[in-house]
Amino acid sequence: AIDALPALMALVNDRDRLGDALSEAAPAVASLCAEGCDALDELLRLRADRSQDVLVRTFATEALGGMRRFAPRIVSALLPIIDDATEDESLRREVVRALGELGPAARDALPAIERLRMSSGLSREVIASALWRIDPKFIPEAVSVLATPLDARDIGPAAAAGAPALIQGLEEGLEDARRPWSPFYPADALRRIGKPAVPHLIDALRSADVVVRSQAAEILGE
Repeated sequence: AIDALPALMALVNDRDRLGDALSEAAPAVASLCAEGCDALDELLRLRADRSQDVLVRTFATEALGGMRRFAPRIVSALLPIIDDATEDESLRREVVRALGELGPAARDALPAIERLRMSSGLSREVIASALWRIDPKFIPEAVSVLATPLDARDIGPAAAAGAPALIQGLEEGLEDARRPWSPFYPADALRRIGKPAVPHLIDALRSADVVVRSQAAEILGE
């Protein structure tokens, strides 16, 4: 409900609480403001204010990425950060993600995001994820680096080439702390890929890992 917006926005004044709730609060603000709200101007202000804590600016940027109706204005506000080497790298990363979330409406950002391949320390995964969400022609690149299981899930059957890595992710999701995703995400991606993933799932039935075997069997049985 829009009545909850003031309470959500109030989180920016409490850094500890914001840190705990960032991943839920920013999308909630974006959803409440999908058709327009007074928070848009405040989010743009917070994002631009370098005196604010990076976490606060990240919150604002993530929320802006979910407000597609206002994409032209948001793209114009976010674009200068991409090439600004004086900005915090984590914020630049969130800006790239937010532009990707805006989808095709952020097409004007493509040249700047493409330049990041050669001129930034941002990961290939973050860049590839944003590019394909803005323009599907970049799907093969996103699959080649398997940006995240969430990307593969959203791409669907065209992500079939990433199926072996997703199956590996079923095990690593439990045991590899460097990859902070649940086994649910690779499994869901394999379901969305559908028939092209079946040969890889059949191979996975011979895995030495019981989690991989059980997940493969479950998906094949659906």
